Amino acid sequence: MKYRFVKFEAVKAPEFQIDKKTEMVRYGKDNKYPNYLLDLSTKTGLHTAILNAKKLYILGNGLSYEGNDKSTEAFLLNPNPYESMNDIFEKCTVDLEIFGGFALECIWSRDKKSVAEIYHIPFQNIRATKQNRNNIVEKYLYHQNWTEYTRINETIEFPRFGDSDKSKNQLLYTKQYTATNQYYPIPEYVGSIEDINTLSEISSFHNSCIKNNFNPGLMIIFRGPMPSPEEQDAIIEGLEEKYQGSNNAGTPAVFFLPENQEKPTIEQMSVSDLDKQYETLTAAMKENVVLGHQIPRIIAGIEKEGSLGGGKEYVDAELIFKNKYVIQHQNIILNALNKIMSVNGLSELYVKNLNTNILLYSDTLIEKVLTNQEIRMLFGYDDLPSEDNEKNNENIDE
Repeated sequence: MKYRFVKFEAVKAPEFQIDKKTEMVRYGKDNKYPNYLLDLSTKTGLHTAILNAKKLYILGNGLSYEGNDKSTEAFLLNPNPYESMNDIFEKCTVDLEIFGGFALECIWSRDKKSVAEIYHIPFQNIRATKQNRNNIVEKYLYHQNWTEYTRINETIEFPRFGDSDKSKNQLLYTKQYTATNQYYPIPEYVGSIEDINTLSEISSFHNSCIKNNFNPGLMIIFRGPMPSPEEQDAIIEGLEEKYQGSNNAGTPAVFFLPENQEKPTIEQMSVSDLDKQYETLTAAMKENVVLGHQIPRIIAGIEKEGSLGGGKEYVDAELIFKNKYVIQHQNIILNALNKIMSVNGLSELYVKNLNTNILLYSDTLIEKVLTNQEIRMLFGYDDLPSEDNEKNNENIDE
């Protein structure tokens, strides 16, 4: 007896190849790897929720600066005619968490001494070109949709930010360093991509089974003369094209045969304890996704067995997450934005972070040792006007 199995390909690490004619570096073998990551960001509820939680933590209470410089305030409110700096900050954060990098278009003023406007560019729309002898990428290419790219003259070329030629709009391209590639970042959750896909397939499988009345899988046995290897391949390819995948779980197979050909036998395949197997698999996949994202389980919404999930436990996990992950990612974005602020001679930006550590102490103790102004600072709120501040201090003295 001969038998054949349907083959499934595992998720592979992206390949980065240089096009010899255009010197463009392909982002993945098909040049569509960022689109794959973008689709993956909405593929499972857990992955989407973690990405959103990270974004909210990194954004904090928004951007601010020390002092009362009116020029800095004006640029913070309108780095371009359509957005505030906080709008750009949010878009950069989303790209950083999905792709591991972000890109900003910088338009120089007429005298070429300062950056007049900055715009966020979707990271999936940018491609790097071959590095020079000093391992520096001097030019980047923009295309609105690389899935429809055919010719290099369809792209817009950007010199890197800081290039001596300021007659063109420049690109401030920021990415997390990875030893495996010098052109594009690899997302930090790359080790969990197969687990994210598995969770998605499990959901699709169960959904398809519900639609098909929980019919189990089928085993198809062809009897009669043994077909040639080429004919076997054709049969398998036809079945794969029609019925392969979690979305086709439980769907019936229909065959039309000539009268002189013996009918194939179709038998149901029963698997014992299938519900328990999926329960165990789902739990393992969730653990791997959380681990790949470097986020505490309680913040990701996955409680540890036997844990009460109390406020102190949550605050402790939050403090660890902020110190080991959030602050580092905030600094990646701030370093890029502050390069522009420095060129323009403006104040340095920082993120107003909420200080949840204060929640560990009683209201009485907090009010006893801190002024209202200090409490507002701990929670990330702006200073009160001087008159209100004096009144609050008078109330404390009384």
